[in-house]
Amino acid sequence: MSSTTPPIRIRLFGPVQIEHDGVPVQKLGSQKSLVLLAYLMRNPHEHSRSKLAGLLWMDQPAAKARSNLRWALNNLSNLLPDCFTATRQTLRYHPSAQSTANVPWVDIQEFVAHTERLAAAQSAHTTSPVEEPSVAANQAIDLYRGEFLEGIELDDAPELELWLLHEREYWRREVITLLEQLLTQARAAGHYPQAEAYANRLLTIEAWHEETHRQLMWLLAATGQRSAALAQFEICRTILAEELGVEPAVETVELYTQIRDGQITPAQERLMPTTDRPPLLNRPTADSPAQHTPPPRPPMYDWGEAPLVEEFYGREAESQQLERWLVAEQARLVLLIGMGGMGKTTFAAHRTRQLADHFSHVIWRTLVNVPTAETILHTWVQSLAGQHPLAWPEQFDEQLHLLLHYLREKRCLLILDNFESVLQEQTQAGHYRTGYEPYGQLLRAIGNSDHQSTLLITSREEPYALTRLMDAAGRVQRLELRGLDLNAGRALLAERGLADSVAIEIALVMRASGSPLALKIIAETIRDL
Repeated sequence: MSSTTPPIRIRLFGPVQIEHDGVPVQKLGSQKSLVLLAYLMRNPHEHSRSKLAGLLWMDQPAAKARSNLRWALNNLSNLLPDCFTATRQTLRYHPSAQSTANVPWVDIQEFVAHTERLAAAQSAHTTSPVEEPSVAANQAIDLYRGEFLEGIELDDAPELELWLLHEREYWRREVITLLEQLLTQARAAGHYPQAEAYANRLLTIEAWHEETHRQLMWLLAATGQRSAALAQFEICRTILAEELGVEPAVETVELYTQIRDGQITPAQERLMPTTDRPPLLNRPTADSPAQHTPPPRPPMYDWGEAPLVEEFYGREAESQQLERWLVAEQARLVLLIGMGGMGKTTFAAHRTRQLADHFSHVIWRTLVNVPTAETILHTWVQSLAGQHPLAWPEQFDEQLHLLLHYLREKRCLLILDNFESVLQEQTQAGHYRTGYEPYGQLLRAIGNSDHQSTLLITSREEPYALTRLMDAAGRVQRLELRGLDLNAGRALLAERGLADSVAIEIALVMRASGSPLALKIIAETIRDL
């Protein structure tokens, strides 16, 4: 081994591999030990040993779980000496600065280093805008041998299983972004064989991505491979039918027809289709204008059981806050919470209709009749697919995966009204009814995953563990709806013909605690008298 080469090399992309001085370690320990290693590497701060033990062995007594954690840590410490800082209460992945020779080389850390170098080169406007940054991008994607911790499953540790799902999605999106950027640059430079290779690599990661199939069809036709281009259309059609249960889009069929009729030739580069996903690491500048993208499709609004709000009073501060979260900050999950009668449904319906133009899809559903999470997911995905009925996956995590696919592709606003309907009554606050636990998995997936959409829920109770999803980045938010202020309450009474002395109006508003429902009942009662 070279003196500059770390003696320990760890690969977390694909099946886990650990090498000591170039020799693969045969006994890596249990799957949970490897997940613990990856979790600590991805979260390199101090962790409570009790919390880690509970995450990994939640079905075991606390003492047994902590014993299992000690065993796993001992195994990892033997594999990776001087890489962990441990006390009786805490644990941290922290390779010793005094033992730099033992600091491991880790593929995910190298991946991040390459992407940071790529971003720095692009922001510095290097003199070689295609070749130099693409070196870093290619080095990064070469590290991706397969999904993060491939082959590992944690059926008895649901929170870590969900974390693992999110990590796999995160790294997959990172690789897809780089490949799309490389594909765009290779095409622009006229390096069609290289662009074709990038398109094929993209399809090995996301076989159902139709825009990439169109890219590949055009590249094949533009390089004289007409038969291969037509065959690629059939491959695309088969995959879409098997994976999503849909037919190819109109744009794909039109491209197929052009290729079949000989309208696409190597000289027609201007007809090259562009991907719907702009590269995230190569923003357009004044010197490199944005490429043409197809016009946006018309929005799709499904208001379901949302009420038509004909009168609305006050709530200026809450309205501004909700707009900031939904539009400016693009929060992933927003909880609108308040006591019964505070007007949560009215407020949500009023504001989301006003803000609908900021979304390509808006879907409102109520949980008052207690539908299962699977039913809600099915209706959402059917609406977002916008084509023929889907071949619906049997497993809930696969259904979530399909939903997240659309939430990344589209800017969606999903609303679940009356969320308290799926929570237990008068027992454990915020816990789900028996059989409705998948709603918790749904909230965690939407709150933790990388996408461009928002789920807004209204509820009288806060779902269990929602606060654990909140972070400094503001991707999960909570807005408590209290009673109307005095001016808004008086306006509501006046609208119902109860304009009286200021003192009486204020007394009525205060007696109703500003509840719009209570004020309406009071007004109707007085009017009937």
